[in-house]
Amino acid sequence: MNNIIILTIAGFHIKINLQKVSWIFAYNYIKETIIKYYSPFITYKRVTHIDYEIVFYFNPKPDTLFFVKSKSKYIFFYKQINDNKLLCSHRIGPIQFELILRNIIQKLLKDKGFILHSSALEINDQAYVFVGPAGSGKSTIINLMRHKYQTMADDTSIIIKNGKQYVMYASPFIEPKNSITKINKQLKLGKIFFLRKSKEYKIEQINDIGYISKRLMNQTFIFFKSVNLTKNLLSNQKNAVVEFVSQFHHFYFLYFNRDVKKILQLMEFQ
Repeated sequence: MNNIIILTIAGFHIKINLQKVSWIFAYNYIKETIIKYYSPFITYKRVTHIDYEIVFYFNPKPDTLFFVKSKSKYIFFYKQINDNKLLCSHRIGPIQFELILRNIIQKLLKDKGFILHSSALEINDQAYVFVGPAGSGKSTIINLMRHKYQTMADDTSIIIKNGKQYVMYASPFIEPKNSITKINKQLKLGKIFFLRKSKEYKIEQINDIGYISKRLMNQTFIFFKSVNLTKNLLSNQKNAVVEFVSQFHHFYFLYFNRDVKKILQLMEFQ
C-alpha cells in the first residue's frame, strides 16, 4: 500500500504522507478523496525536491475544544510543524483539505505570484484570462468559446513569474460548478481581460496602472484569517501584484454579450 502521494501544483511539489492507521476507513477515505479531486496533479515520476509536506495521522481520541459561552465545539484541524511541513488529521474532508492546500500554495508563491479569481482559455498556446466580480460573465465567456478553445479555469488561476515572463497554471481547486476537466500545464500568460457586459463587441487596452492594480487586488485570494499570517500574505500578495502590473502590459476591457460568432471574431484578431 503506497502511503505517499506527490501533487505538482504551479511547479511546486507537495508530498502527502498518509501513514498507515488501524482505522482503515479513515486512511482509505482521505486517499480516495485526494485521488478523486486531484488526479491530474498527481505526479508518478521520481521527484528530487519537495517544497512542502503534509503528514496525516490518526488519533483515536481527537483533540477538541469547547467554548461554553458560544456553545461551540472545535476539532483538531492541523498543526504547523515548521515552515514547510504540517501535521493533519485523517478526520478532515475535501473542503478542509482544499483550504489547507490553498494556504500552502499562497505561502510557496511568496511575492512571485498569486491566486486569481478568474476563468481562462488556451488560445494560440497562451493563456487568456478573464476577470471580474460575481456576475460579470467569467463562466459565460468561456462557455461561449469552449467548443473552439481549451478551457483552463472556471474560477481560479495561478499567476506566477517564471524567469522574465509570467505564466498561468490551472489551479487544482474544486470549481463551484465543477464543470471543466482539469489540465495540469503551464501556459505563457497572453492577455488579461476585464469583463464588461454590453450590447457592443469590442476590446480596449487599459493603461491606467492604478485601476489595474486595484481591480486585481480585489480578485486575489487570501485564506486563514489569523492576524500575523494574513498580514504576511497580504504584504506578499500586494508586492506580487504591484510587480506584475509594472512588468506585464497586456490588460484589456472586453465588451461582450452572448453572440458566439462575434466573440470568436474578436478573439481571432487578438
